[in-house]
Amino acid sequence: MTSTMKKKRVLLVTNALPPAMTADSQRARMLAYTLAETGWDVELLVPDMAFQIPIYRDAQANALRPEEIKVHEAAPGNDRLLRAMGMKSMAWRALWPMYRKGCEVLRQKQFDLIYITTAQFNFFCLGRLWNKKFCVP
Repeated sequence: MTSTMKKKRVLLVTNALPPAMTADSQRARMLAYTLAETGWDVELLVPDMAFQIPIYRDAQANALRPEEIKVHEAAPGNDRLLRAMGMKSMAWRALWPMYRKGCEVLRQKQFDLIYITTAQFNFFCLGRLWNKKFCVP
């Protein structure tokens, strides 16, 4: 890539990164490194660690977290209503915070692509909402 070519920017959306050790965190971590190596400017959007269940947390896995890639974490909001309705899964509790944080990031920076890599099907709905609002495929 020549210095005059502008790098393409991608917002990589996932449900976990180290120190949360899930299959999704490994896939997102490797994808982030691979995209960066092939010339993409990568940023990550992920739910805050407070959303992760304790069994997936491993403090020693912090060393696997991508240091040179910007990570945006969606902090938990008020999820009392969801919990009262019996919705305890991270996918539902993190959906609104992820949407809000994604909107904040997309307003501040220009991205060429939103890439969603997760097993949490709810997060795929965010892509359509952000595409409609920000015109980013």
